[in-house]
Amino acid sequence: MSATPETATETLTTSDPNLLNRQIFGSFMRRLRSDADMTRAEFARRIGCSGPLISQTESGVNTPNKRVEDMLVGLYPYQESEIRLLAAVARLSSGTHADDFQLFVRATSARAA
Repeated sequence: MSATPETATETLTTSDPNLLNRQIFGSFMRRLRSDADMTRAEFARRIGCSGPLISQTESGVNTPNKRVEDMLVGLYPYQESEIRLLAAVARLSSGTHADDFQLFVRATSARAA
């Protein structure tokens, strides 16, 4: 079954208020991986986890755990502050800080460009 505009909208209005935070972390992690020109399998081997975990974290299905966070910091120590902050926000139990988080992401992206 293909996604219709209605189902895409339903995805955005999910009852999971933390989904956006997890998706933003996942997008950041995907950017780290693609900037390093690594496949998901290569990236998983480098940080010591499974390919499906990488895929699920990048898509926002999984909340990044402390182990994945620490492994990312080990691989990218120069981005420790961003990794730690994005992971912490992705683990928030509610989406109440989503606006502040999005401002941080925009500022980080502008600085990286």
